[in-house]
Amino acid sequence: MAQPGVELTPAEWRLRLAQPHAAASAVYDHFAAKFRQITQRVRRLHQSPRLALNESFALQPYWRRTLECLQILSESPTPSDALTELLAATDRLLTLLESHLALCEFTLTTAERLHPIVDEIVHGAERSSRRLLNVALEIAASLGEGSERPCLAPVPMFAPAAALEQAGWSRADWFTQAVMCARLTAAAYPALGLDRDASGWVIAAALVQDIGSWHQPHRYRHQKALQEGRKRAEPNHPATGAAILNGLVDASVLLSLLVGTHHERIDGTGFPQRLSGPRLTREQQCLGLMARMTELLTDPITGQLAVEHAEPLETAAGLRLWREVRRGSFAEPFARIVLDSLRPGLADDVNALYPMRVRRLVDMAHPVPAPLGQTTKPGMETSAVNAPAFLRHQRSRGGSLTRAIRHGRDW
Repeated sequence: MAQPGVELTPAEWRLRLAQPHAAASAVYDHFAAKFRQITQRVRRLHQSPRLALNESFALQPYWRRTLECLQILSESPTPSDALTELLAATDRLLTLLESHLALCEFTLTTAERLHPIVDEIVHGAERSSRRLLNVALEIAASLGEGSERPCLAPVPMFAPAAALEQAGWSRADWFTQAVMCARLTAAAYPALGLDRDASGWVIAAALVQDIGSWHQPHRYRHQKALQEGRKRAEPNHPATGAAILNGLVDASVLLSLLVGTHHERIDGTGFPQRLSGPRLTREQQCLGLMARMTELLTDPITGQLAVEHAEPLETAAGLRLWREVRRGSFAEPFARIVLDSLRPGLADDVNALYPMRVRRLVDMAHPVPAPLGQTTKPGMETSAVNAPAFLRHQRSRGGSLTRAIRHGRDW
């Protein structure tokens, strides 16, 4: 799909169509049929409540440009090749709007299904992982439907979390991170060369990555984040989430392991256990990368950078991610696959732009957080948060290592 930023403006289209053109009778029938389709799509969009949301101001310029292009089309007396190109440009604008409204609807619908599942797991009413796994598998299946690529990265300053807040959701940031990360994981997973049988559990782990923070006060609201920036999650929540999910009697152990390590980095700068290198499996590395990429895509700072440089959001997020890749936090081959899943060729674009933009990038500091209840002393390195008991190795009396496992409500 062509980027709207490089499209001709309505004024430029008027100048182009004012030039003398030979009538192209061969395109008349095609033009008439396509024009009817476009007017029907515009009517449907006009009736969409999502376009009227106060927080969807980022889509309003594309909507106005679409209406202006449609007016030019309706005023032209004779079809021509130039008019056919304008018709195609209008179609691209409509496709962009439809894809972003579909992203809103997908996020809201998935959140409505996910909320009771997570709430019952946290409070012990749900002991099976079957419902959670079904949602994960349906997300993967939905990506293969239709001929259009799904919208994985919104336009700058368009926040799906704001749409959830408008709908009355108090955990809008929680569900936006979960749903967008799961969708990105499902889109990139086939190209990562990982175990296909584990794909459902990896997507499910993306959906419940922050289940350990379910009882914590909501970290931020979208409008407040625009003014004050986002706050980091409490550093113990991965271990807490892993312990909660260990109570599911039929879940793969992979689910708890992935949730417990989704903030780890291969250079050892993650949390809570500061695992590094070979201690992290490929699946763990990939989920950590997906979670970080989703954080960058939903971070207001990324949107501001994209607007400042007049570039797509995924480019600005990719540049911020590339800085972390270069310092060793994530594996470059995996990062390239994730970036190309957002847009084909994005990894090469980011790699080419990075040397020119590295000094101007706005990036948050990446210290290892102190354990809960402790503060980091200046000049001293913080100690890692202990892993939950069921993830630790214990030495038996005979000297061999065993893994301590706890089931049900024993923890």
